[in-house]
Amino acid sequence: MTVEQSASGALKAVVNVGPTLIVHAFLGIAILAFAAAVVAFSLRAKPRNVQVLAILGLVMVVSAIIGGILFVLSGFSNNGVSVQMGGSFI
Repeated sequence: MTVEQSASGALKAVVNVGPTLIVHAFLGIAILAFAAAVVAFSLRAKPRNVQVLAILGLVMVVSAIIGGILFVLSGFSNNGVSVQMGGSFI
């Protein structure tokens, strides 16, 4: 599958694959929002270990999203970024 190397190309590829990938993408965005909320709440907490873990979790979610976008832009063929997407989320 040939995908234009841009944000609009990634969006077109997601829409063309179907509703399963669209739901998957929206769940990723929701997880990003929840991770950001956890970081915001953790910054109000006093224990430093809670803050560090929350920030680390947000970084891993962002890494998974970047891997997912790069996987779509590769035309669903780059296994390295697919592993990044899955490994970052775990």
